Amino acid sequence: MTIYLDFNVSSNFGEGQSTPEDMAKISKILGFFGLAFADFFQKDNYKELKEALSKLPLTAYSRVNLNFDSVAKNNKLLNRVRDSADVVAVACLNRRVTVWAARNTNVDLLYFPDVKMYKQVDKSLVGLIYSSGNALEISVRPILLNRGLRRANVLGIIRSALEIALKEQISLVLTSNAHNKFELRSPRALAALGSLLGMPYEVSMEALSKNPLMILERRKAK
Repeated sequence: MTIYLDFNVSSNFGEGQSTPEDMAKISKILGFFGLAFADFFQKDNYKELKEALSKLPLTAYSRVNLNFDSVAKNNKLLNRVRDSADVVAVACLNRRVTVWAARNTNVDLLYFPDVKMYKQVDKSLVGLIYSSGNALEISVRPILLNRGLRRANVLGIIRSALEIALKEQISLVLTSNAHNKFELRSPRALAALGSLLGMPYEVSMEALSKNPLMILERRKAK
């Protein structure tokens, strides 16, 4: 049995609109074993959120997004949350932060909150990610939120970044980045969207199963 994980969803405890219960119920029906909720440290709701996630019908993981444009600020928060968070992701807001995250073995994922930021992906950056054993997150949300020429532009930017990443065979993690229950997709649907971006279907499926599991196992080993 393949274990599928969506490593980036948000509930109404953070930036999302649906409750954790609704997100979990639908995700379980769609075929997911677990979800990583990116709601932690958004507000002073840590205990309340942990209690809510402990009651869900699937496995819930805590995800912390480090989204400062300063290495010093990101590093300070990383030191504070690393021992308690299942997944730590860094927003690649500028080249300095991106390189720091790519090298840092205490970071799990690098992600791009703005599609234009994918243009930072080049051979040298991918080499750093490969060396550290970190992973690059690919979110399908920009595809779903855009239409027409804008969607075509989004596809082109992400495809170009993925072409470089696939050549170097770094670990990829495919996510929905769903902010409500209507944005959730099944593993197969997410993999199909990954294929639109140039990811072979098998690679897309690994990015929803094998690769997220490897992140969790690496963290346990530390």
